[in-house]
Amino acid sequence: MKIRGHRITIIRDKMTRVVKFPWAWETPLWEAKYPGGNVIVDGTTETERDSLPDADDEYHRLLVAIGTENETNIPHIYNEYGRGREGVKALQKAIKAAEVKPRKAKAKAKPKPKVASQPDDPLA
Repeated sequence: MKIRGHRITIIRDKMTRVVKFPWAWETPLWEAKYPGGNVIVDGTTETERDSLPDADDEYHRLLVAIGTENETNIPHIYNEYGRGREGVKALQKAIKAAEVKPRKAKAKAKPKPKVASQPDDPLA
């Protein structure tokens, strides 16, 4: 299965720009960590994986990886997805939404038989 991700550029200061390739459900957390338009989504990516990640494990990974707000010391994941079971359920929905559904091939339409415009036309 394919999972959607993003290519983002994080502007930390005038001289520092960092390019990351997070999953689609991580991008809002990076935007919360670096507010004020300092996260620019440059494009999307699709990565092949065997299965979707477990929401509980992913929640705890993001809790540590993204960190907390400087002033309040509240983890960014709490503000974006919620705390506890509610947060894990909301993250599970976001993970499922990032799955790329396979496109169905369009069936070719059968050509319609040609019909003469005038039945009495000798050239038809």
